[in-house]
Order: sequence, then C-alpha cells, then structure tokens
Amino acid sequence: MRKKEKKAASSGVSNKDLLANFDIHVMPKDFVGKKVKAIAKSVEPVKKVPVKKQGVAKIPPKVSKAPGVSGGKKRVRVWVFVGLGVAVLVVGFGLFGFLMMDDDAPVMVVEAPEEVDIDGDGVLNADDNCLYDANASQSDRDHDGLGDVCDDVDDSLPTEPTPGVDSDSDGLTDVEEGVYGTDARDSDSDGDSFLDGNEVFHGYDPASDAPSTLVGVEVTKVFSADDHGFTVEHLMAWRVDDGDEGESDDRVYTFRATTGGEFTVRVLTNVDGMSLAEYVQSDGLSSFTSLLGTEGYIDQNERFVVFAGPGKFVELRYDAEDFDTIEYLQTFKLFVNSVVIDPV
Repeated sequence: MRKKEKKAASSGVSNKDLLANFDIHVMPKDFVGKKVKAIAKSVEPVKKVPVKKQGVAKIPPKVSKAPGVSGGKKRVRVWVFVGLGVAVLVVGFGLFGFLMMDDDAPVMVVEAPEEVDIDGDGVLNADDNCLYDANASQSDRDHDGLGDVCDDVDDSLPTEPTPGVDSDSDGLTDVEEGVYGTDARDSDSDGDSFLDGNEVFHGYDPASDAPSTLVGVEVTKVFSADDHGFTVEHLMAWRVDDGDEGESDDRVYTFRATTGGEFTVRVLTNVDGMSLAEYVQSDGLSSFTSLLGTEGYIDQNERFVVFAGPGKFVELRYDAEDFDTIEYLQTFKLFVNSVVIDPV
C-alpha cells in the first residue's frame, strides 16, 4: 500500500483518487463462518471400452491391362454375335434359294465346239485326244484314248512286283536256273568263267562246256512275224499267241510262260510319220541300243522297250502285273536283244 502511495505521490495522484477506482466486495453475513458446499457434481470414472481387433484387409494387387486389351471381352462378345448373325443370314439365303430353285430349269453346259482347235495344236477338238493341252503328235502310248501329254496314268508301264530269288547271284532266278538246266547254287554251272546269267543275256547256253547258243541246243527258237517285219528269240516251251486288235492294222503277239508272267510284242502303225522321240514323250524312258544295234527306248525297270521301224513302232513288254515276283527278267533281256526289225 505504501508502494502504491509512493507511486501515487510520485505521479501526482491522491489516494482518494486511487480508491475511487476500486470495487470492494464484502461477504454477506449469512455466509460468515459457514462451510461452503461443493457445487460441482462428482464425476464418474470413465470405463474402458474393449476394442475388438480387426484384421487388416488385404488389398489385391493392381493388374495393369495390356495396351489394346481394354474392353476385350465386350469386343469378343460383339464379334461372336456378329459372326452368328452372318451365319444365320447365309444359311437363310441358301435355304431360300434352294426352295425357290426350279427342278425343271434347263442346265447350261458349255462344250468346246468340234470345229475349233481350242488348244492351238493343229488338231480340231473332235479329233484331239488332249482337248486343253497342246499335243500335236496325238501320241497315246497306252492306247487308252487319252493323249500322253494329259494322261497322268501311263497304263503301258508295268507295276513293280518283287524280284525273284537268285540264290547264287549269277543273274538268273532260281526259276530260270531250272529252265536253262543250270545249278541254282553255282553261279558258273559249266565252269567256263562266265556267269550263267551273262551267258543267257548274250544268247549262249550256260550249261554247256563248249560255246553253244541257246538256239543251237534247242532251249530257245526264233519267231518270225512276216506280216509285221520282225523276228524275236523266245524259250522253246513258251506258247505264242497273236491276234488282231479290232479293225486296225495293229497287232499284239503274246509269249506265255508256264509260270511267272508273259512277254508281249505290240506292233503299231505310225500313221503320222512321227519320230521315235516324238512317239514316246514320257518320263522314265531313256535311249537304248540292243546287242544287235537296234536303237530304242527303255524304262528304268528294264521291262518295257520300244523300237521304231519303217511305218511302225514295236513295243516289247514284260507283263508281270498278275504275279508277285519277277522270275524271267534275264530271259526278257535275251528276248529284247534278239529283236530284228526289217528295214523295209
């Protein structure tokens, strides 16, 4: 109080003035000496509420879509429905067209005019054996009415049966050994240092000590076709048949074995004056010259040979289609090498 008075005296303010600024509150008499009751209510202790532990939810990894794949399933569904719709339309129109088709309506067939040469080979359609393939020579080696140029199947070539058994590997099958009287277990039956098969190939007797021909010992003989100008040597025991082929001048001669197949000689008239090379026109044939100097063509199996003569072609064939084995191949080579075609 004194400090305030000193401060008031120093500041020029009287104590009266200072007291005028104070509010004095006096406790009522009723409350003097009495205990004051607590007004505030007691606060209850806060109960702890148990908190349930919850598992942490796993968030699936975010899969990034490849570019251009967004909405792929929807697009697939759309294309499936589009495809089904197109299929239904096609089937519907086809069925409608079938029901509306008139069974009596004429069918137009386009045929090549006979007086026209559609393939430009110089042969009119009426006479052309290969209508849409140029075939000026009209060659038809297997005589099936279809020219060689457009014939996928050459019936003139034999099939491929199994070679016969050759126990001593001398070039003769065991069946041929019996025909020529040689030993199937000895490759040189007469001991002359020549294989049995080589002797037959050249027309010699493989069972004789002295150099003798097969014709000389009467194992083979020569057949002469005077009407068609050729001769050929064949086994004596074989049967020979010849007959005309229809009204043409062509003829087939057949030489039949008792077993193992047959040889045929077909003589065909060369009406168009073709060369031998023009006549064959077939893959699998190569040029060939017989032991007597006759030029021709031979197939790779050595079972088909063709020669040319004045105004004709001569075909020789080993026909074994009806047999499982080739038993007379060396005999056929003798047959081919013995052919002589008259030059006139």
